[in-house]
Amino acid sequence: MKNDSGAQKQTIAAKTGVKTMRRELMIDHLKEIFGDTGEKIRVFFAPGRVNFFGGHDDSNGMPALGCALPLGTMAAARLRSDRMIRVCRLNNKEGIREFSLDDDLENGKQDNWFDFFKSIFWIFLQRGCELPCGLDVVMEGDIPPRAGLALSGSLEILTAWILNEMYELDGINARQLAVLAHRAETEYVGMSCSIIDQFVPAMSKAGNAMFLSTTRLSAEHIPMHLQDLELIVTDSRIRHRRDEAENFVRRKECEKALNKLKVVANIHRICDLDTDRFESMKDVIMNDTYTRRAYFLVYEKARTIRAVSALRVNNMKRFGELMSISHASLRDDYEISCHEIDYLVDQAQNMEGVLGSRMTGGGFGGSTISLVRKDAAEAFRETISRNYRERFGLEAEFYTVTPDDGARELL
Repeated sequence: MKNDSGAQKQTIAAKTGVKTMRRELMIDHLKEIFGDTGEKIRVFFAPGRVNFFGGHDDSNGMPALGCALPLGTMAAARLRSDRMIRVCRLNNKEGIREFSLDDDLENGKQDNWFDFFKSIFWIFLQRGCELPCGLDVVMEGDIPPRAGLALSGSLEILTAWILNEMYELDGINARQLAVLAHRAETEYVGMSCSIIDQFVPAMSKAGNAMFLSTTRLSAEHIPMHLQDLELIVTDSRIRHRRDEAENFVRRKECEKALNKLKVVANIHRICDLDTDRFESMKDVIMNDTYTRRAYFLVYEKARTIRAVSALRVNNMKRFGELMSISHASLRDDYEISCHEIDYLVDQAQNMEGVLGSRMTGGGFGGSTISLVRKDAAEAFRETISRNYRERFGLEAEFYTVTPDDGARELL
């Protein structure tokens, strides 16, 4: 049986007029929920992201390569005359959530969307920004939750963009907003993520991948000439909740590997080593698990740099090959995949017309990203949908995406 839901979603995401229509609907929603009088209503959008390479261990200097998605989070906002922040997320049934800018924002962390939203107010106030009045906000999005597409990063950057624009704050650029939003997630919410989750939604450019140095916090746009190719996100619908604990374990394992390597090398991070130097001294680690973790970091950095070179010369065949090699190392060396994701990647890699496939996001579920010839895309979705349903009893969701712009106001 043909699965049309993914094709419908990717078609909707591809239509440029959709955001314009949604803008008007968001304005209507805000008026309906919070009233039809007051200041001017403005509408903003921030995308989600996929990571093609890297994005797993910033502390060890791993670079990352990703792009923004047409999928994202949209919000309508209006200034209030008091100090109250009122927000309604249309995607759920929680109704209106609110707090005062004079509240102790340290309280009430629940690890849900409201805390990601509230964390941005907390970090702006920590920075000393003047937030003179409250806001009414209505938001919605089409990023599936816990699909490895940076829903939290999209929500955080959207909120930061709203504050920066609505309060007319001076001297905060997109890069600084990304840094602040990353701090908000790690320090306020207490979730560990790569800063690519904030940089890509904040700073992306349509038609380009973003090459991010996590040591210099600098981003470079690299054109992606897809032409007869499609980028297809496949959502496994697997939502493992152990990824944060497991990723903490990975960081500790890498820390132990680094401490061993420091005995024989003057380095600050594992990715300070190139592959040759790592191979010459890896035996000092003396632990197979820690060695494999370090191996992944060093070789993923090399793959990321090679992938950037492949994009520069439009060698998409090589780019896809590197994606597939990356997944094998994520599965075997860093061990953050799962059976369902591995099955989707294996199915993709063995299909005609697929140049490469790997997991995307933090791991232990979520989504894959595949580079597919356009003439093979329909067969890709139909075959994988059927086989995945038969193997696991689950319905995969598909999104055909193109590299999109970062956060912006919708005018």
